[in-house]
Amino acid sequence: KYVPTKQKSNLAMDILMFPVRIIKAIGGFLSVFSMAFGGEPLRTGGKNPAKSKTADEREAFIEGNLIKAEKQLSGDADDGIIPSDWELVKRDKSGNITVLKKRIMDYRLLSDGDILYSNGSRIGMLSGNKNTVVCKIKYANSITVTE
Repeated sequence: KYVPTKQKSNLAMDILMFPVRIIKAIGGFLSVFSMAFGGEPLRTGGKNPAKSKTADEREAFIEGNLIKAEKQLSGDADDGIIPSDWELVKRDKSGNITVLKKRIMDYRLLSDGDILYSNGSRIGMLSGNKNTVVCKIKYANSITVTE
């Protein structure tokens, strides 16, 4: 049979410890506040604490993993760093939409009607139905053309 033990309460010790407990509660609140808005705790957990990453870095990491998984499923390692739902489309005069390329980050329409595009890892050119790789480059996120 379970018999609960009765703990003795020391009123004098409770009164003396009250300010310490209040200060610890305020410190805990400030630590949570610092973690929520600053990304770093007030107290470190060891000699070499690792800083917590910001939400943007976590989102970029997850997005990068999703892109890598899509590449492995599609089997094309030269698809760049852009998700497959980013598409370069053409709309004709009657309103019909045609997908020209998938995984396009940026493009420029040249004066002769050709399209220069980037998928983040290479710059290519669409000339009619012909697709040519102009160059391979990491993080080609913007194209500027001077003619």
